[in-house]
Parts: sequence; structure tokens; C-alpha cells
Amino acid sequence: MRIFFFITFLTSLALHAKCQTLRQIKVSKEERDQGAFRKFHWSDAGGYGYVGLLLMNDGTFSYSTGICFSHRHCTGNWTLSRGILTLKSTLQKNNIPVILSAEEGRHFANGSVIALVENQEKKLLQDVIISVNEDSIKCLPAMEMYNEKIGKIHRVKVGFENGMSSEWISIPNGQQCIALTVLNNDDISNYFILDNQRFRWKGKYLIPQQ
Repeated sequence: MRIFFFITFLTSLALHAKCQTLRQIKVSKEERDQGAFRKFHWSDAGGYGYVGLLLMNDGTFSYSTGICFSHRHCTGNWTLSRGILTLKSTLQKNNIPVILSAEEGRHFANGSVIALVENQEKKLLQDVIISVNEDSIKCLPAMEMYNEKIGKIHRVKVGFENGMSSEWISIPNGQQCIALTVLNNDDISNYFILDNQRFRWKGKYLIPQQ
């Protein structure tokens, strides 16, 4: 229960930071050489919270926000139309790219039929929760834990602590063991979703719009 309230608290603070007006700051020479277009920033008076936004000439952006010791980030694409800047992160709530992979060389905890999930860099993702057949049936591959007994596996979905997940992935008939790979190397547990977040670009300021 304490963890739930703590996560809720951090989420509310992050949303507060998301609603702040951002001020344009100077782009460094190194950033400019890498294709940076404009840079914006906000921080609270006490220095406990911040937002950073870097717009690139190729239409991509990087966004970071932090409250106390919690830091989150995302990347995506930006557009500007009639003075309105729109940001959309590459990853959204239910579109984490995940595929079935070969079982060879994968880590199966204590004979579990579901391997520990890896990303493209072969990093083990210990904090994922896998839904099996239905949303109500959960599996923690790292600990070989299931909240219900499962029989034949027809489909799976990979979820993260922050509520993001993949789509349902169908399992071929007769497949006994399952290995899944996330086709993204971001720290998804600390990913910050921007779904067409809009700002009015006024001089050197970005003013958030509803």
C-alpha cells in the first residue's frame, strides 16, 4: 500500500512539472553540432523539480523530467503548426515492441516455461510482469511466480511497473517454452509518455495547452 501511494505521489509531481511553462535557454556548441534546434528548461524555486526539452532539426526531441530523486525521460517527434508545438513520444502506453525469440541461450528461472525478458542489448529486464492468456493471470519470470495456475499458453503480454505494456502476442500451437525480447533499449520503467502534448510557442516560452 505504501508503494502504491508513493508511486501515485511521484506521478502527481511529474504531472505538475509537465504543466509548467518552459523557457528557452542557450544551445551548447556540442548540441548544435549534433543537430539541436532549440532547448527549453524549467525548474522550481527549491531546485527539487525540473523539465528539460531539446528539439532537433530532424523533427525529433528528447524530454527529461525529475522530481526529488525520481528521473524520467522520453524521445519522440515534434511538429510546429500555427504557433503550436506538439510532442509525441515514440513509446505509448500499450505499444512496447516485443517479439518471440529463440529459446537457445535464454535464462529460465528454476525450470519456468517463460524466460527472463531481454532487450536488444541482451540486458535482463527484472521488473517486467507478464500477463498469460488473460489480464488477470500474471507471471514474474525472474522468480517463477504465478498468481494463478496456468495450463496451455495461448498468448502473452509484457507489462512494466509504470503501466506501459506490449500488445498481446500470440503463441504458436504446441510451443512449450517462451522467450520474449523487447525491441527497445530505453529504461522503460522510467519512461515518460507524451501523447500529443501541446505547447503554445510564444517568444522564448512554451506555454502548455489543454
